[in-house]
Amino acid sequence: MGGGGEKKTLRLMAKHADIWHSFSDTATLERELGILAGHCADLGRDPAEIEISVMGKTEDRDKMYELGARLFTVHTGDPTELREFIAWRDPRNA
Repeated sequence: MGGGGEKKTLRLMAKHADIWHSFSDTATLERELGILAGHCADLGRDPAEIEISVMGKTEDRDKMYELGARLFTVHTGDPTELREFIAWRDPRNA
């Protein structure tokens, strides 16, 4: 599921999602993860059960990974940029 509405969408994520896809920048993602965790607590669910997916912007990926994102969607037409992203990703998935 994707989206970032704090009252409805994130509550639905807390209740039903296995994967949450965020379209947010890092600051918003950090805030939304706190809100998601709050909804999970209200529902008695462990937020670690929800895999975090994000848009894989080069400048944000380290922070997003630090925040818990493990699935990255990369939009690029540049094969060099994609190879660089894969080189960044692979050691983290070892």
